[in-house]
Amino acid sequence: MEVFINRTEEFESHLSLLKAFKLPLNYINRTKAQLSAIILGAWRQHHDDEFDITIPDTLRIKKYKHIVDWYETISNRNYSKQLETEVAGVPHIFAWGGLHGAVDQYSGEGIFVNVDVSSFYPAIMIEYDFLSRNVSEPKKYREIRDTRLKLKAEKNPMQAPYKIVLNGTYGAMKDKYNQLYDPLMANNVCVTGQLLLLDLIEHLEGHCKLIQSNTDGLFVKINSMDELDTIKSICNEWENRTRMKLDYEIFTKIYQKDVNNYIVIHEDGSYES
Repeated sequence: MEVFINRTEEFESHLSLLKAFKLPLNYINRTKAQLSAIILGAWRQHHDDEFDITIPDTLRIKKYKHIVDWYETISNRNYSKQLETEVAGVPHIFAWGGLHGAVDQYSGEGIFVNVDVSSFYPAIMIEYDFLSRNVSEPKKYREIRDTRLKLKAEKNPMQAPYKIVLNGTYGAMKDKYNQLYDPLMANNVCVTGQLLLLDLIEHLEGHCKLIQSNTDGLFVKINSMDELDTIKSICNEWENRTRMKLDYEIFTKIYQKDVNNYIVIHEDGSYES
């Protein structure tokens, strides 16, 4: 009861899923990932091609081509393998679970920009056709995304259950007990995400200082607001080419232990951690 009282939003989000997609109330005992599979009409299929990954044809990587080559090397297609390398002067790890790179023990003041990819993994699944092959109607996933964006723009709280389905689908594709299980497509999404961000870093390098790279965005430092226009111009080319959408957030201070532990402070004193 104590847990329930302190996590009522979890219960409410579950209920909102059932209401939004007109599911029976006894589905309240299903996990969000299970509900996502039901909503998308997924049926378990056998796949035996977990590492037959597809490198996106929208990439324009030259300086860091060795990282793309690492993923294309058959002997590296193993979850225990990872590549540790330096990108834009920052130590990075590339593997099979997401991009991680950060200046350790960093603190600074100035103009910092959080360049964040909007709904990154769902966008990759839609634009590169990397949704689980077990989904009977793939267009339904796009419809859910479009509905969520419309509701979000209207500041309608009903956008929340749609977001749950969008974000829960990727994790379910790696869950062998879920109807959405399709590890190849999950690997495609993850590798594509890392390489698209690497592409963005390569093009931004020399125009800003990289502070951190994470699964769906970058923290960079610029010297003046004039440089923001240059950054956005480079990002705009990347958006058009990759079919992704970027959001920007400015803050003035950062205290960073590593990629997973940091505090950023905005000009008005508000912070995120």
